[in-house]
Amino acid sequence: MKKILLASVVSVLLPMAAQAATSSEDYLAYIDGARAKLAQEEAAGKSIEEMGKAFDEVGAKQRSLLEDLLGKLKIKGMADEPMVSAGPAYTTDIGYDNLDGLLYADDEMTRTLLVTTRRIYDHWVAAEAKSKPDSMFVDGADKVLQYDDLVFYTVGGDASFTGYADLSLGSIDSNVFPRISVGTLSQDDDGLPEPNILLAVKSDGGKVAIATTLIKTQLKPIKACAKAKAAREAEWKKVVTTDGADSTKLGELTDAYYDCYADNLDKQKEFDALSKEAEALAAFINNPK
Repeated sequence: MKKILLASVVSVLLPMAAQAATSSEDYLAYIDGARAKLAQEEAAGKSIEEMGKAFDEVGAKQRSLLEDLLGKLKIKGMADEPMVSAGPAYTTDIGYDNLDGLLYADDEMTRTLLVTTRRIYDHWVAAEAKSKPDSMFVDGADKVLQYDDLVFYTVGGDASFTGYADLSLGSIDSNVFPRISVGTLSQDDDGLPEPNILLAVKSDGGKVAIATTLIKTQLKPIKACAKAKAAREAEWKKVVTTDGADSTKLGELTDAYYDCYADNLDKQKEFDALSKEAEALAAFINNPK
């Protein structure tokens, strides 16, 4: 995906919890061992009641370790108690393969912030690559920070993110702030609606933060992309109404529309307002409140 350069430079350094007694290695040693034990107990046929009790015990310890490691934030409009983003601690439950961290969110899961350490993030990517050899994870930790599917495993709830255009914040090193993007969150292919979500992904070497927020600026359809959009929508209708249809052309037309969108977004009169929202999201990651 092409990047659009914003003129200003934003530096974001989300602080670690001061003098945390728990280290990333402590957390990983505990949770890896606990998950393995829970999986063994489940395979051995322990009752639902016994597994539920063991699960609750692991979950409580998991939360305690993460809160000690990462600290707790008070963010206006979000729940006082963050969620443990990986949630369930053994592999028969939905969400077991999410990234471990603390997830703050509003009621609609449209304004979110997930915080974890780079060590936990790297460990997660390596483990997922081993268990899913055909997935994005085999591309490595730095690449995964730039992929849409990262949102599904972190702050997306049960929705997927589709990025329309990446925004580059001035001269900031992409390894420090690898992605700010406009796009959509959806559970289904709903055509090509205008982007309504800003995504920011940041890694400073010690910590990883992923955040989303609703776009307040009303983004209008880009006239220069009208033909590309119409061609994609016509092909989509053909594919979904034809048994065994080849979706290769649909993918090509979809990519062509996103390329057009990225090429023309900074030419729209709404772009300045959108840029300010992107900077505000970066500032929020820097100082969540």
